[in-house]
Amino acid sequence: MNRRVNSFELENASLRRSFEELTARYDLVIGFESLPELPQNPNLISAKVQNATVRDVLNTLTAKDIRYTWKPSDHSINVYPIIGNQEWMETVIDHFTVNNVNRDEAVDALLSSPKIQPELGSAGIRRAEIRSLPGVVPSDLSRFSLDLYHATPRAILNAIAKADHSGVWTFLRYGTNNEYFSIVFTNLITRVRRRQ
Repeated sequence: MNRRVNSFELENASLRRSFEELTARYDLVIGFESLPELPQNPNLISAKVQNATVRDVLNTLTAKDIRYTWKPSDHSINVYPIIGNQEWMETVIDHFTVNNVNRDEAVDALLSSPKIQPELGSAGIRRAEIRSLPGVVPSDLSRFSLDLYHATPRAILNAIAKADHSGVWTFLRYGTNNEYFSIVFTNLITRVRRRQ
């Protein structure tokens, strides 16, 4: 959180895009639980931070959209709504283990967990994945194993993102009544490093 940031500047960007740029530049993992956005009124922000820390940048970004707060969590950062938080994300799973899986398979295992299925049912939401990176086939995704004890879905998703070398995972709600959700992973690190 105290890593130095010489300059971080974005104009008319979504909060999600801001986090993607931040993780790409500073090799972080951010879990972002997004509130549904109104297509006709997207919440775009502009920010300019110089000679500061990652903590300062996060404080600046969340101050631009006061619906959200953030906190560090085991070498990751979780950003979530102050009101309208996803309670199922705080469910403790006694033991979560996956072997030689990609991120999609790991998320499948998490969401089909006997501890999580009833929570999703109670929340009245259904999974309908949005694949944000067309052309990325499952065989191109990194494979990894995880063995976690007493972990929440947030912590598990952070571990999946870290193992997958993704900078940001985003929980998105959509649909006429926001009845659907998707978990999308983003990795801008390679592209940003190529530009430098």
